[in-house]
Amino acid sequence: ELKAEKIDDDSALKGKWALFAKITPTDDLIAMNKAAQKVYTSMEIQPNFANTGKCYLVGLAVTDDPASLGTEYLEFCRTAKHNPLNRFKLSPENLISVATPVELEFEDLPETVFTALTEKVKSIFGRKQASDDARLNDVHEAVTAVAEHVQEKLSATEQRLAEMETAFSALKQEVTDRADETSQAFTRLKNSLDSTESLTQQRRSKATGGGGDALMTNC
Repeated sequence: ELKAEKIDDDSALKGKWALFAKITPTDDLIAMNKAAQKVYTSMEIQPNFANTGKCYLVGLAVTDDPASLGTEYLEFCRTAKHNPLNRFKLSPENLISVATPVELEFEDLPETVFTALTEKVKSIFGRKQASDDARLNDVHEAVTAVAEHVQEKLSATEQRLAEMETAFSALKQEVTDRADETSQAFTRLKNSLDSTESLTQQRRSKATGGGGDALMTNC
């Protein structure tokens, strides 16, 4: 990741444009930086990139001593016919800057399934082997490691899905049981209300005639 900013401090470079780079370091670079090695940076610039008339950063390097590039090579050998830096350039007309000290700040990336697997495979292929059989064994070991890792993750996923299915079935059964209980309770309540006399309903008056409760029979 690159960005260009103007220098805004009290140094002699105030107002000049500076190019800042954010890199992804290797494990070796981190170890060397902790040992106070490779603490300077140097860049290779192509002045006329693709005939556009604009500069382009084509290379970025780290080094131990800024003086080796800043004095001997850049100041005395840059225009020499046999420039010792030519073998490092992508193009003969490119310029290599003086190495400048930098402070490398490393960010701890969260451990993920992909990064863990990548580091494991890289460690396998990083071994120094002397024979083709050993290299083939490394390939076989790497493929086996990938397959085992994928199978492990698939098994864990299947287990989680099975647990979710079991929990869903139990929840479904619980909801069904509660619905049945609610339906039965509603039916009992309805039957009870149907058989209960309503006190708000007006009673039918007694029939007139016949002398009230006395009944007479002519025999």
